[in-house]
Amino acid sequence: MQMKLLLMALCAVVSSFKQPLSTELDAIWEEWKTQHSKQYSKVDEGFRRMIWETNQRLIRQHNLEAEIGKHTFTLGMNQFGDMMNKEYNALLTANDAEEVKSLDGIPLSKWNCSLSAAPETWDWRQYGYVTPVKNQGSCGSCYAFAAVGALEGQLFKQTGTLLPLSEQNLVDCSGDYHNNGCDGGLAMRCFSYVSDHGIMSERKYPYTAEVGPCQYQNATKEAWCKGFNRVPSLDEKVFRDTLYEVGPIAVSVNATHPSFKFYKDGELGVTPMTRCEQVYVQPASCASINHS
Repeated sequence: MQMKLLLMALCAVVSSFKQPLSTELDAIWEEWKTQHSKQYSKVDEGFRRMIWETNQRLIRQHNLEAEIGKHTFTLGMNQFGDMMNKEYNALLTANDAEEVKSLDGIPLSKWNCSLSAAPETWDWRQYGYVTPVKNQGSCGSCYAFAAVGALEGQLFKQTGTLLPLSEQNLVDCSGDYHNNGCDGGLAMRCFSYVSDHGIMSERKYPYTAEVGPCQYQNATKEAWCKGFNRVPSLDEKVFRDTLYEVGPIAVSVNATHPSFKFYKDGELGVTPMTRCEQVYVQPASCASINHS
C-alpha cells in the first residue's frame, strides 16, 4: 500500500508539470539556450522548458504592471530562467547570525549630513566611480565583488583613475580571514585582507569563477585599504549620508525573493513583491544575509 501511495504521489508531481508548451516561444527558447549554453537530455528539456515559460509569463506580467506604475523596477530573462526558486536560492551563500554578529567590533560610520546636504537622488556612475557590471558566474563570490566595487570607487576618488581590481585575488587569498572562496564570505573580511596585503588589478589577476591557489604578488599590487567602517543595519539615514559623503559602499542583503533572480533595472523597493516573508515563513530565513 505504501508503494502504491508513493507512485501516486510521484505521478501527481509529474502531471502537474505536463502543461502544453507554447509553440510561439519555440524560437525564443532555442535562442535563449544558445545564448546561455544550455544543453538538456530529452527527459529533462520539457521540464526545464516549462519552468522557463512560467518565468517568462511572470516577467511579462510584472513588466506590464510596471508600465502602468504598479512597480518601480523591471525584470528580464537571464541564465536563471530554467531554475525553480528553491534551486536558485541554493546558489546563494548565507551567513549565519553569529558570523554577522562577529562584525560588531568594527567601528560604525559617523557620517551625519544635514537633510539639505544630501540630494534626493545620487548616482556615482555619473561621476566615474563605478566600473561596468561584472558577472560572478556560478561561484559564490558576491562578497568579493561587493568589496572590490567599493575599493574601486575609493581608488578613483584618490587618483582620478577607474581601475578594475581583482575579485579573484580575494577569492583565492582571503581564506585566512574566514572567507570561503566560492562558498561565500563577507566584504568586511576582504577589507581586512586588503588593509594587510593590498590588492592586484583584474588585468594582472583575472577572474576564473573558481577557487585556485593564491597568486598574489605584493610587487604588483595596485591599491590597499587604510581603514574601513560599517554602517548600522537598516539605518537608511546613515546609509544615505555615508553613501553620499564617502562613495560607493559594499552592502549585504537577503536576496531570496524571486524579484532578485530576474531584476533588470529600476528601483527595487520594499514592497509585497520583494518582501522576504512572501517566500519564507520562518523569520530566521529572512534575517540572514545571502548576497552582497
